[in-house]
Amino acid sequence: DGLTTRVFAVGVPHASHAEATPPAARPAPRPDVRELWRFAAGAKISASPALHDGGLFFGSWDQQIYALDAANGRLRWRHATGNAVTTTPACHATTAYAASRDGHLYALHTGSGQLQWKSLVSEGRMAVSPNGSWVDASPAIGAYTCGPQKDSPAPVRLFVGCHNRDLHAFDIDRSRDASWFAPASAGEGTEVWRFPTFNWILTRPAVAGYRVFFGSVDGRLYAVDARCGALLWSYTAGRHLRYSPHVVPGSVACEAVCGAPLVVDDTVYFGADDGYLYALDASTGAEKWVFQTEKWIWGRPLWQANVLVVASADGRVYGLDAASGKRLWVHATGNANYADVVALGSLALVACTSGRLHALDSATGEQAWTFDADAGLRAAPAVDPQGVVYLPTCAGTLYALQGRHA
Repeated sequence: DGLTTRVFAVGVPHASHAEATPPAARPAPRPDVRELWRFAAGAKISASPALHDGGLFFGSWDQQIYALDAANGRLRWRHATGNAVTTTPACHATTAYAASRDGHLYALHTGSGQLQWKSLVSEGRMAVSPNGSWVDASPAIGAYTCGPQKDSPAPVRLFVGCHNRDLHAFDIDRSRDASWFAPASAGEGTEVWRFPTFNWILTRPAVAGYRVFFGSVDGRLYAVDARCGALLWSYTAGRHLRYSPHVVPGSVACEAVCGAPLVVDDTVYFGADDGYLYALDASTGAEKWVFQTEKWIWGRPLWQANVLVVASADGRVYGLDAASGKRLWVHATGNANYADVVALGSLALVACTSGRLHALDSATGEQAWTFDADAGLRAAPAVDPQGVVYLPTCAGTLYALQGRHA
């Protein structure tokens, strides 16, 4: 898209007509963001892709799990499931783990797409509702670091929540598992424990140390022991809301915790449907501070240099002091923001339901650039170490963008 230069010669009386020499062409300014390639799935993509060993893994409402070459967008393989795939795969070694609304967890070889095993997540306990087997919570892999043999490789487990109201833990690397909590007969893909809540689980868990943090639609954030699933503590959202005295106590539905938690050092941050962003002590669950927005918070915040960037469904992005919760800046996006906030260098990327990707300076909230996609954005992009941004849309398009870092 170079600029076309036109040189006009204007006749001047009595002037000599020497041949004009055009000035040296100036290079076109480098765009803030440019498209590298795009891939079209068969239906909308409502969860972020996962990057692993040069591959890009994601699911779609067309019931497929896809693997692309991240460099050029070429299809490596796809695997059909029995329902929409609304979750982000989790990758470990040579396996991609993906959950589907058909109720199954799929373990697929990252290179070939060959099915290694699949497990019915909700087997043994179903919720009352007919969609109790759905899995809309992305799985998370954690190598927890507390055990009897400190010099042994950290055991690796996969944690995933389900509409049957349970958080499930699966062994996925039995050869390295030194935990005495796992049954001796357990093998890869074996469920080793589950933890019950009182409603659906829609959040991707966060694993830190030997603790697993996750939220439930029952209005609580839970911290459980990664080794055995024992409850360490729970925190109930909604306690800071003030209702009219005419509201009968107990008549208001719980404030769901659908926002994925973020753990930084000794603090866990999460948003809830009550519009609050919470900062809790990760060891005890004690409240450190809260910050109120005007609508629910479903995305995971971003921590950068002690600034917490939070996107809300109220159409704003907030920059908070991570230590105190004090507001540093606010930026209006013009529409609801449901996705996680992710980093591109010193920039915070916010995917808005309007279809616009906003790149904001994390320290000041100033907008560095934007990109308008072909449809609304429900999920955050993935970003590789070279600064390539992989953006999914509700039209089923996956863009690869080269964006300016700052």
